[in-house]
Amino acid sequence: MPKNLSKFKILVKTRECLIQAIYQLLMEGTSIEDLIDQFSKEHQSNKVDLIYFKIRLESLIKNLDQINKMIQLNSSNNEGSQIIDQAIMYFAINENIMNELPKEIIIDESIRLSKKFSNENAYKFINAKLDQIYRE
Repeated sequence: MPKNLSKFKILVKTRECLIQAIYQLLMEGTSIEDLIDQFSKEHQSNKVDLIYFKIRLESLIKNLDQINKMIQLNSSNNEGSQIIDQAIMYFAINENIMNELPKEIIIDESIRLSKKFSNENAYKFINAKLDQIYRE
């Protein structure tokens, strides 16, 4: 983990778990209750902020229609995107809707997550799509 992220270890790990949960939601349609229960059992240690995790997932479900509309409006050239890329987009758009972080931080974190979970060029797709969405 880069030195500048070391003081945010718990938040970084929590966001990584969020991406995994959103991926599972998109792939399998797992209910939010089951996701929260599953990740709570798997991460009972202090390495994940389960309250932050739960609030973000609940917000994502609450804002799902709005997120889907934003993604559909900007859906050109999505053919090459993978479900993990879509999960990162859902995460980023929900963070923007929650309006607790500056857009630059959301984009940077989304790029970091895409470099960790997706293919080597996915971060370019994520960056371009989020830039497009945030400009509208």
